[in-house]
Amino acid sequence: MARESVVTFDGTPVLVRETGDGPPILLINGIGAHTAMWSVLEDALKGFRVLSFDAPGAGRSPTPNG
Repeated sequence: MARESVVTFDGTPVLVRETGDGPPILLINGIGAHTAMWSVLEDALKGFRVLSFDAPGAGRSPTPNG
């Protein structure tokens, strides 16, 4: 089951998604992509702790001011 939380970096909230357990793997999206695009890959990476995030202004992370 996926765990999601919001982490604030320099005042900007960022959605972080985490699935699985084991050695960590960080998935980094392209411009405008969001964490939902990784669902098939998350299933294929059983045995790993898979971390992904919505970059500011993409998915469920708001666009920062300024």
